[in-house]
Amino acid sequence: MTLVRPSAVVTLDGRRLTSAEGAVLRARVRLGMGLAHDAAEIYCWPSSKLKDASVGATVSVALGDAGGEADVWTGEVTDVRLTPDGVALEGLASSIALSRTFTSQSFVGVSVADVVQQLASAAGVTVDRASGDTTLSSYAVDDRRSAWAHLNDLARLVGADLTVTAAGALAFVAPSSSPGAAIASAAGQLTSALGVGGSGLRYGANVLDWRASTRSAADTAGVASYGSASESGSDKWHWIRHDPNAQGSGPVRIASAVHSRDGAAAVASALAARAQRATRRTQVVVVGDATLRPGQTTRIANLPGDAGGDLRIVAVEHTLDGDAGLVTRLTLELAA
Repeated sequence: MTLVRPSAVVTLDGRRLTSAEGAVLRARVRLGMGLAHDAAEIYCWPSSKLKDASVGATVSVALGDAGGEADVWTGEVTDVRLTPDGVALEGLASSIALSRTFTSQSFVGVSVADVVQQLASAAGVTVDRASGDTTLSSYAVDDRRSAWAHLNDLARLVGADLTVTAAGALAFVAPSSSPGAAIASAAGQLTSALGVGGSGLRYGANVLDWRASTRSAADTAGVASYGSASESGSDKWHWIRHDPNAQGSGPVRIASAVHSRDGAAAVASALAARAQRATRRTQVVVVGDATLRPGQTTRIANLPGDAGGDLRIVAVEHTLDGDAGLVTRLTLELAA
């Protein structure tokens, strides 16, 4: 048996410190999809070399076995707390710049991916991947809401995952549908979506604790198009009307950015797929694995009474401390 020593590497404004060099007592990184920005918390001894960190400084965190730490998060320091017991640094991912960007712009006849690229560019955020072939007849961005809020709206509209890579770049992609699918990093390298040894997660091996639940599917709205492209031709305006063929068991939603029935059907399908994935929700605690990220697809073997199948990671929390070492908490749902 090989003895491993979990470690963290914190890089603050280009200065690289291991957890031993930085006197880090505890590090926690939370990764998710859209809405909240990925966050990191670093707790250190009062005499830590990190105590002089300033708000706004660039910081990154790598986790793993000592000497083999893998990058998991990049962002900026948003809070520095000094107490008699130590120093605490809090940070948010580089995507926070999108929450500080307010702009007004109209897009006509462009793809969702193009809108994502332009909004990210306005905030100075690098885009690692942006997929979305759906063409928006018109889409208005206004400065009453942030660019981040608009990106979340677009993700819900087309059923995309909005995540941030370990290097701090934006990823706007369709949900992964197969275990073993690889995630391309900003550097072009591939990270396996599976756990230890490429065999997924296994209870009794790398899965330490778990909880699985099955839910009924939530009602989803049917979607109707808005504007031109009616039965009278694409250059004819038409009244909004209920479409009896719209998917969904809830009320009809008017997609103002979509002016065709095909586009409305695609939005409705995305909403229905999201609701179906949420019918299965599993939470597991595994031996720390810095390669696990939101959006990846995996399987969990040997859960007593569990049906198994492909699951998709929607949230990750890495924690390194002196009590448990490095552990990773995952929230998963059904795969696409």
